[in-house]
Amino acid sequence: YLRLFLEFLNSQHNAQIDLLNYSNAQVVKEEGKIDILIKGFKHAIIVENKIYGASDRDRQLSRYFKTVVGKNYNCDAIVYLRLNGNVPPNMTGWKTQEMDDVNQRLKIICAYDGADDGTEKDLLKGWITKCRDRSKKNSDAYHILRQYGDIIKKLGRNTMNKPTMEEFYQDLIKEDKDFKTALSLKNMLNELHNYEVDRIAE
Repeated sequence: YLRLFLEFLNSQHNAQIDLLNYSNAQVVKEEGKIDILIKGFKHAIIVENKIYGASDRDRQLSRYFKTVVGKNYNCDAIVYLRLNGNVPPNMTGWKTQEMDDVNQRLKIICAYDGADDGTEKDLLKGWITKCRDRSKKNSDAYHILRQYGDIIKKLGRNTMNKPTMEEFYQDLIKEDKDFKTALSLKNMLNELHNYEVDRIAE
């Protein structure tokens, strides 16, 4: 799974990670408050998980970078996971050097980009689905990865539907006349199937 993740970063997000540096890697959670830290031989990758919409803390990624470098690791990438979209981290008030350190390594990755099965650049198709497909001989891992992929897809679709609904509300529902038209359309769509049956019968 780790190798697939590193290959995903290299092929889809232009990382320059030498996989040999991670041949005996450790993957740890919450070390120095970093969500996920991948530690290889004198090399490391920071993974910050924002899939569930947590906001950025002050200079969060810059502090993580300094923590990793302070432990004598070369930081190869800073992965910033979003549910969808590619909104960058909040760098308000950062010094120029802090921004440079992070931006040179920053990989903003969305978990699900809205396509039916995702695209190679998102976490779902680019990594989770590939891990699932490699796990067919391990039914527990296969089902966990399949279910996690389904959850990410559902969360992504729900989030993407909110802006569409807001736009619909702003453009249509505020006007009483338009609201009545929308209700009429809804009722007609509900009857469409019966209408089709009647047409076939005729």
